[in-house]
Amino acid sequence: MGVTSPSLTHPPTSTLREPVPGALRRPALLAVVGSVVAATSWAGIADAAAAPNPGQSINNDYGQSAAQATSEIATQVAATPSVIAAKTKLSLAHRLTLARGATEATARAAYLVAVASKIATRIATTKSAYLAAHALTVKAQAAEATARLALTNLVATRTAAIKALHYRPVDGTYLGDLKLYIVPASTFTREPLQVRIRVYGGHLSAISVAQQAALTSDSAIYNTRALGMLKLEAMQAKDTANVAAVSGASLTSEAFQQSLQSALVRAGFKS
Repeated sequence: MGVTSPSLTHPPTSTLREPVPGALRRPALLAVVGSVVAATSWAGIADAAAAPNPGQSINNDYGQSAAQATSEIATQVAATPSVIAAKTKLSLAHRLTLARGATEATARAAYLVAVASKIATRIATTKSAYLAAHALTVKAQAAEATARLALTNLVATRTAAIKALHYRPVDGTYLGDLKLYIVPASTFTREPLQVRIRVYGGHLSAISVAQQAALTSDSAIYNTRALGMLKLEAMQAKDTANVAAVSGASLTSEAFQQSLQSALVRAGFKS
């Protein structure tokens, strides 16, 4: 069974870098165009391409320094509802500690005045009030310490979770895995499909098919109809492999999605 040979048969050991476009994080509309980036074996199926900077996800750290990425993550953590609630709880606990401390200071002052008066009943009364106020202060301080520790732990947990969502793609050209799918014809055959992507400006900017079944294969009619749609849909998937299957070409669609996913991971995108 004939197979179109690609110009690159395994993931490159190094990537081709290009000048980084100006405002890396400015929003821009994804412009999908049907220009040919690299020829495929299927006449009439143009490779999909897009503007090099179609708006950057907050989780995409392309073009940022480590300090900028850390600051961005901290901002995301601070905006988390659970963190906001924990900060509010700590703030209230701190205010209570201050109030208890002020009450204790007043009670202590009254006690010292009573001691100076040498009136036993007055000393006993103010001492009791002072000790009670002190106990409440200690209790408030413990509650504040608990709230502070809870906030610290929560921030650490949320920071790790959000950091895990961040990624830093590298510009260049990447091959996806070569997928061989079984075609149930008169005799079972295994047809190849492999996707090649180009990353520019930290985004998927072009996608082509590096290997696919020959025109004489059982998959030819399905590929002719499905691959163009799949490539254009992939360019609108915001740097992911969330591509819906084309009706009537489920095997081609699944192989395309899996090869695309592996190429994106090699480029540094989140799996």
